Amino acid sequence: ATEVQVIRIIQEALTNVRKHARASHAWVRIGSEGDQVVVSIEDDGQGFDATRIKRGDWPHFGLQTMKERAESVRGTLEIASNPGRGTRLVFKVPQAAEVLA
Repeated sequence: ATEVQVIRIIQEALTNVRKHARASHAWVRIGSEGDQVVVSIEDDGQGFDATRIKRGDWPHFGLQTMKERAESVRGTLEIASNPGRGTRLVFKVPQAAEVLA
């Protein structure tokens, strides 16, 4: 179940890059920090004002879905973006054998 959520979050993030970012490049990095799997998706696109996204006020369905998916597997989702400077999404989930398989 955790592996599926990780894959779906990556898919949704890359779909957002394709549809909205107007990016030339996107990078996906998967690694670990302690007992967590860390996935980061970064692009060099147009970005957006991430300060306008509050916990109970996620205006974009895709972002809300990614956050819910992360939380469903005891993970966290952080988004850093600024207009004109691209976007970076970092997803962390407790490490499990099925995630690394």
